[in-house]
Parts: sequence; C-alpha cells; structure tokens
Amino acid sequence: TRTTTANFSVNVPSSIWSLMGGQRGSLLDVYGGEYTFDGYNITLENHVGSDRGVSVRYGVNMTDLEQDASCADCYTGVVAYWSGEDGVVYSPVVSAAGTYGYVKILSVDMSDKWEEMPTVAQLSAAASTYITANNIGVPKVSWTVGFVPLDMTEEYKDVAMLERADLGDTVSVKFEKLGVDASARVNAIEWNVL
Repeated sequence: TRTTTANFSVNVPSSIWSLMGGQRGSLLDVYGGEYTFDGYNITLENHVGSDRGVSVRYGVNMTDLEQDASCADCYTGVVAYWSGEDGVVYSPVVSAAGTYGYVKILSVDMSDKWEEMPTVAQLSAAASTYITANNIGVPKVSWTVGFVPLDMTEEYKDVAMLERADLGDTVSVKFEKLGVDASARVNAIEWNVL
C-alpha cells in the first residue's frame, strides 16, 4: 500500500503513458515507486518483488553468466555550486575514491539547500556527501544470468515456492571462480515455452 502524498497536476493535454513516466512531473517523478502490469491492471508499488532467498550458483543451477561494467557514466569527482541573488559560489573538485585513467566531473546544483550563500567548506562537505550517497566513481555493473528455474524441476517440487524467482525479486548470484558474490534484481525474464 502506498502512502506517499504529493501534489500532481496536468496542465496540458497529454497521453497517459507520458503522464505515467518519462517526463518531469509524471506520476513516477512525483510519487516514485515501480509499476506492475498484469494485462488489465497497472499498479504503482513502492517496490516490486521480494527477496525469497533464491540463489543462482555456478555448478548448481547457473547456465550462463555475462558481466558488463560500464564507465560511460562514471564520474570521478563532483563540483557543488550555489547560485542566488548574491552571486555564485562553488566548491573545488571533490574527487571520488579510487584511481582512474580519465577525469569526468559532475556539477551539482545545491541552490535549493541553502537560503543564503553557503561557504566553500559547506559546499565541499555537501559534495562529499553527494559522492557517498550516489555511488559516484563506482562503475555500473550488470549481469545477464542464465539459470535453470529449480522450482520447475522434479527434485525441487516439494520446495518449489522457495526457489521461484519473479520479476523484481532479488536473487543472490555466486560464481566463486570469477569472484562474483552479489545480489541482483531480476529486471527481465525470458521463457522458453517448450
């Protein structure tokens, strides 16, 4: 059950899809959450799926693992700035932890955090907090995992509900040889109808 309260308005004629998400002021932008679709109903949930303790392991039920780490949107530091009637003030570059072979700086507008012009030290502290809260400097890693759904096998028929992974669920992925020991959300499922 969602309990988020916020003002939502539609000022110009718009399609329902654009009002649901993908633009500033949409339902997702205002209320947050995730959608579920069942063919007839659309529900806005706080979080889709759950962690049922399902584990995908090399040598047990894993059939394929592809890992992709992308540094395309990986920033190496942050410059925080404040802009108001009194002028503009900005922090020096606050670097993310780590060593990089390139420099990519993200500028972050902190004008809504202070009524009056902040000090450079305040902006630097806000930039450091932003780096930690938003995982700046951490590459985005995604996995494509193929596995045998154990809930559909004869050996696991008595505990099938414990081994079922649905869209949005969190599963643990373990492949010791590659050093993969992480939790991942199921964001797509491909079924072989045969």
